[in-house]
Amino acid sequence: MKYRYAIAYSEMTPEFFSLSREERAEKMDAIKKEAEKTGVKLLFWGHPWGTSENAVIVYGFDEIDDYIGLMEAAPMGPYFTRTKTHLVITWP
Repeated sequence: MKYRYAIAYSEMTPEFFSLSREERAEKMDAIKKEAEKTGVKLLFWGHPWGTSENAVIVYGFDEIDDYIGLMEAAPMGPYFTRTKTHLVITWP
């Protein structure tokens, strides 16, 4: 069994929400680069439908420890709060 994806539903902080789309994209590019340092790929992000949260980020990784390392580094700390995460696993 391998963990492959994390789907994180979050609420944008007021500071992040007030940024323009271009400024948000710049911040997300920085988070993407930080994620790559821990072996995690930020696959895409956007706004979910049908949830109370206003942001969704999908990460890809081979080992759960890589994702945990990213969460401990907390590059999203000033931008997102109240995150709920679904882990997707695959079997070989």
